[in-house]
Amino acid sequence: MGNTNSIPVISQVKSLVQFAGGDSAGALATQEDFAYRNTFPVVSQIASAGYAIGGEMDKARDLQEKFAMDMERVINTIPVAGHIKGGVHYALGQEEEGEEAMKAASRSTGVVLGGIGGFVAGGPPGAVAGGIAGGVVADGIITGSDIVAKGKDGAKPYGYIAVGHEIANAAQGNEKITIEEGFDMALLPVGDGVGGYSGGRLIGKPLGLKPGTVAKITGKEVSVNAVDDVVLKPKSGVVPKQIPPNQLCKSFLNHTSQVYYVQYC
Repeated sequence: MGNTNSIPVISQVKSLVQFAGGDSAGALATQEDFAYRNTFPVVSQIASAGYAIGGEMDKARDLQEKFAMDMERVINTIPVAGHIKGGVHYALGQEEEGEEAMKAASRSTGVVLGGIGGFVAGGPPGAVAGGIAGGVVADGIITGSDIVAKGKDGAKPYGYIAVGHEIANAAQGNEKITIEEGFDMALLPVGDGVGGYSGGRLIGKPLGLKPGTVAKITGKEVSVNAVDDVVLKPKSGVVPKQIPPNQLCKSFLNHTSQVYYVQYC
């Protein structure tokens, strides 16, 4: 679960991209990973059971050990839970594991907070953009903190900062980015967008935060929070009045994204 080769559909798309790019060996290796070394929940257990039935106990055990390691990385990315796990590692003197968990959990927190802010500002599309922006900001803070703590030579760039370094090195001819590495890099903002959207929808709504936008109605500002909560706010300072939904052009209401453009019919 902690790598793209184990995720259904994404693994197949990745192989297709590798094959289209001329890396047939890489495409085959990706699908071999998916079929025989898959650490995705349930799929991993079925594969291990198959190995065990076939008498290959070592392979069955190794696969479940990899599954446990991937699940540990997943826990690291969960806000609060990852921080607690990192604290436990530090308490046990496991500095490297503690640092990894703290960084991953802090980054996810940035993505979620960005998603919530984006959700309030622009609904689901804003949550996606906010999640990506939150990831960028978190990566900058994590990398900057690492530089302060360890110095420039000892620090390691994180997330988007690390991707930027790799792209810069490739542009200078210092290293080569494989199709597999490029695919995984491209998935970073996708994952952040999904995380931001999920954070905005799952956390923003229960907190009573509603998406909104501003449109124009005959030259007056309108704050739109929902189909049944449209408030006309004249710039002149007149007391706002409710506009019944049936007085709005229905064709301009987008119920899916909950972001509305409003005008009189």
